[in-house]
Amino acid sequence: MKNIDYLMKFHKEYDVELIQEISMDDKPVYYYPGGIKDGGSDGLIVKVIPFGHESWTGIFAFGKLLYHAKNGLYTFPDPNKFSVVSRGRGYIVNAKKPTQWEEVKLQAIKEVCFADDLDLILYANPWEICAYNSDEIVWQTGRIAMEGLKIIKIDKKTLFGKIDMLGEEEIDFVVDLESGKCDGCLPF
Repeated sequence: MKNIDYLMKFHKEYDVELIQEISMDDKPVYYYPGGIKDGGSDGLIVKVIPFGHESWTGIFAFGKLLYHAKNGLYTFPDPNKFSVVSRGRGYIVNAKKPTQWEEVKLQAIKEVCFADDLDLILYANPWEICAYNSDEIVWQTGRIAMEGLKIIKIDKKTLFGKIDMLGEEEIDFVVDLESGKCDGCLPF
């Protein structure tokens, strides 16, 4: 599969690797959503090797909202968790306890980035942004754009972005990374 992010910014207590198919050595296998062993949907296949624990394989179902959405493997602010984005559908999983997982609150994820100074991982779809710390979702902006936003850069505690105005000039916006408050966002 082309265009897969592999971003390992935070400290981690595991190794993860994208694989193309499952072999007999890749047991046990967990399917997401659900974190169950008895089958699921097609998706990205990830080999997980938690330090000091049994390795396992996860199959993370593809999202269905945007065919050309993001695919990637990411570290998480908690060193025992990792994140997978499978065609825009996001998952957060405990590498040592594969039945402990959650789905990212946004669908159709197109961007994933890190706010290093605040130990946050950020997920963005074409309309909104959310942030997670090591334990939980910290904030969600609500709708920022009609049909497209881009994260331009992150500078310490501020996210800078642009709103696509469908053929018009782009509009700049800023998000305070501590609160999720957005300045310059379109009113919805």
